[in-house]
Amino acid sequence: MVDRTLSKPGGSRPGASRVTPDHGRRSFAERSVVHLSRLLRYARVELSAQEALGNLPRGDVRPEDVVDAALLDALMDAEEAPAEGLYPWLRGFVRRAIDREVAAARRRRGARYLEGSVRPERLEDEGPPRRLVEVLPDPKAPVPEEVVEAREIQRALLDLLGQLPGDWREAFLLHVRDGLSIDEVAAIEGIPAAEVRRRIRSTREFLRARLAEEYRDVPDEPPSETIFDRLHRPTATPEHAARIERQLAEGSR
Repeated sequence: MVDRTLSKPGGSRPGASRVTPDHGRRSFAERSVVHLSRLLRYARVELSAQEALGNLPRGDVRPEDVVDAALLDALMDAEEAPAEGLYPWLRGFVRRAIDREVAAARRRRGARYLEGSVRPERLEDEGPPRRLVEVLPDPKAPVPEEVVEAREIQRALLDLLGQLPGDWREAFLLHVRDGLSIDEVAAIEGIPAAEVRRRIRSTREFLRARLAEEYRDVPDEPPSETIFDRLHRPTATPEHAARIERQLAEGSR
């Protein structure tokens, strides 16, 4: 369940939204929905990182719910939305929505501790997370599509990515998973292309080292960082896009 409490810089509170004209809301809705799939992919990776750290129960918060809440938060500040670079601006709201979820989970753990009923926050049907080498023991063997799509290999890849600094991770995924050029990533992030290259290079070096460690007992060479091409790429359904666009245009939650 997504925590809907608003806590953004600038003192925004429920009911404290500035009045946004109807045409302004419609324009903001249309511009925001263009980025919906990319925001979902960002939320999925960041939620997985928090789950890997033990800050959130696995599967407790859906990317769709976080992104919807973030976009409705962003609507309150729609007048400040930049003409260029809307995606990183919206991404900040997604980041804050995830931070609220982490804080809410921490409060729940604290309440259970006081009640003497603390239990590991893991879904009943889940075992302990498996390492990539356990899910994909032979890095040279062709990987069937059903294995690539399997929950365990996706979780193992996401757990490895969760060990990266967030700015490295996002630049790498925009380039490798989403297929954007260095210049396109630089434009989205608002940083020089040289810095994008540095982040991607650092990410690749880190992942190569981690993959070598994962497969240290396997005779063959470990997989390269191109294995992350196999990450699932969530895409907003037409129904989801239409629903959130309507909510943004109407200014309703």
